[in-house]
Amino acid sequence: MVVNMQPDLERMIRQREFFALRRALLDYPPPDLAALIDELDTEDQIIVFRILPRELAADVFEYMELEAQEQLLKAMTQEHVARLLNDMAPTTAPNCWKNCPPPSRGRCWRS
Repeated sequence: MVVNMQPDLERMIRQREFFALRRALLDYPPPDLAALIDELDTEDQIIVFRILPRELAADVFEYMELEAQEQLLKAMTQEHVARLLNDMAPTTAPNCWKNCPPPSRGRCWRS
């Protein structure tokens, strides 16, 4: 169960305590992390995804709400979107791709 950690996450992001943030996030399973990240603004979500290990970020992404996934994909760089999709489970990536907004699909396809 996730205790309301959002204020702590936001504080660590604002104070650029990225090492402490990463350590704190590694204590949670992907579904709980997804719930925490869904509540952050898009800019903070991107920071969190860059801090997480790649495979964990892909696992967390799979549990995020569709709208949050779309916003995150739109805001990420082409390279980061491609890495995220490559790190996803083979059975999940096609569903993500199908739900991916067309501009993001184009960016992924070209990488």
